[in-house]
Amino acid sequence: MANTELIKRLAAASQLVASTSPAAPSPKPTPLVAGLAATFMHLLSQLRHAVTSLSLAFKPPATADAMAQQLVKLVEVWGQLGACVLAASGVLGAEWAAGVRAVGDNVVVLLDVMCDGLEHGVKGEKGKEEYLSRTGMVWDAVDRMKDGSATEVQAVLLRWDRDRETVKDAWTEFKEMLEDAEDVEDGDNAEAGGFDDDDEWAELEAAMGTSKMTRQEQTRAEGAKTLLGLHQVLHPSLSRYVPLLSTSPEITFTPLLDASAALLSAFDNAVSSLYPTQDEAVIDAAFDELAERSRAVLAEVRRRLDAATDGDDRRKACRTFVGQWEARAAGELESWRGRRFDMTELQNSL
Repeated sequence: MANTELIKRLAAASQLVASTSPAAPSPKPTPLVAGLAATFMHLLSQLRHAVTSLSLAFKPPATADAMAQQLVKLVEVWGQLGACVLAASGVLGAEWAAGVRAVGDNVVVLLDVMCDGLEHGVKGEKGKEEYLSRTGMVWDAVDRMKDGSATEVQAVLLRWDRDRETVKDAWTEFKEMLEDAEDVEDGDNAEAGGFDDDDEWAELEAAMGTSKMTRQEQTRAEGAKTLLGLHQVLHPSLSRYVPLLSTSPEITFTPLLDASAALLSAFDNAVSSLYPTQDEAVIDAAFDELAERSRAVLAEVRRRLDAATDGDDRRKACRTFVGQWEARAAGELESWRGRRFDMTELQNSL
């Protein structure tokens, strides 16, 4: 086969993969066809093998007939993967669709690199490295999918665990903010003049408009530590109960995941509201939203528990946890507001 014909086939395959990238299926979960997940994973392995064989055949000097055979296999497997995604639904279907799109994007780039190499020649080590690195990117995208979910609950847990990193990051930032405030106070006590003019960090902070915490702001932030800590443990604590929230017939997990995302955003906003210069109205609004979002998550958990058909003791434990956490958070929120009110009254009387 002439290179001209092979270039046309590569370009056609690239266009086909790009134009048939699967869209997200219905968010409403439906029973998974028996064996669909296993078939999906097997097809991913076949696609990886076809891409590997195609790259080996492309290795200069390219073996046109072998490349053409692997192209046929690649296109066939791609179509079957798309059919699997269409047969899935819910959070699992969305995960599969996003993963297959990522695989397809990398396949398209690889095929385009091969077209260019056949048309203009693979030039030197740099040219060889490019098609090899692009092959590796396809492998990585496929391997990420193979390490992914095979059931709806697994897909929800994967999303939940990824979201949890947002809470961890915000909590770490909050603790570092308090530590920095303590360090600044210690430095001010040791040297009334503050930072030296030659201190590059101080100059950078000044250029960025970074403000130091006042003693009152520091006290206010420290007073919120228990309340934020409670919310920081809520998300990972609920993770162990997610498998118990499956129902038959399955109802969509989307409202729970949406409530979770809103909670994470509210937590981040609450932490941000405590940075200097603080505004009490902004803090009140942020913590009101945080309380509202946590109640929404727990309400969604209860809704799914109510939809369960059995009285599993583990579900009872989940109900107990939800009730106890909610009561503790409400009490801590009230106490925190009370302490803030007392502090404000004291300040006004001085």
